[in-house]
Amino acid sequence: MYKIETILLVKIIGKVEDSIFLSSLEEVSKINWEIIDIEDRSRNYIFSTSRSISLRVPKITDVRPTSVLDWGTILDCIDHQQNKLRYPACYRAVEWILTQVNGISLGRVMIVNLLPGGIVAPHIDSGIYFSKYSRFHIPLITNEQVVFSRGKNATEEHMPCGHLCQLNNLDMHMVKNNTDYHRIHIIADIEIRGGNYVF
Repeated sequence: MYKIETILLVKIIGKVEDSIFLSSLEEVSKINWEIIDIEDRSRNYIFSTSRSISLRVPKITDVRPTSVLDWGTILDCIDHQQNKLRYPACYRAVEWILTQVNGISLGRVMIVNLLPGGIVAPHIDSGIYFSKYSRFHIPLITNEQVVFSRGKNATEEHMPCGHLCQLNNLDMHMVKNNTDYHRIHIIADIEIRGGNYVF
């Protein structure tokens, strides 16, 4: 007998307003990903085939964390001021997400490019940070061969372009870009009533 997976990884919330989507798409289409510095996130083996631009970052008051678990203990985040000026349309998209989900506060926010053929290795987003914040995506550039799953031979789910989606990141998840094209999402962590939960 086969086990039926009933808990989804991807919840499609709804279509993004055209003006928000198109202005963000135009903005990220101008990014030269070849010259983007590899941020700490991309140095981690889980995310080694992706590149990211931080729009909001953890507020570091003491020593800079060295492990993924340590980063998960920092709850307060601040705008990356230089990128706020560089990517105003993406910031407007994040503000739109915040209102759509009745968000309380913003955590980290990134523009993430999963490179052609890239894989985000299987992992669970754990720690007090992810108890507080839920993860939302706006896929700007993608196609149906970019899929989320729990791992090998698991059901695959896709986040459609131009839709606001929530990721069940409290469960094991991975992402595969089975194409020769870049996959670019705005990813925003947002505090919502009730905390992060499995939908």
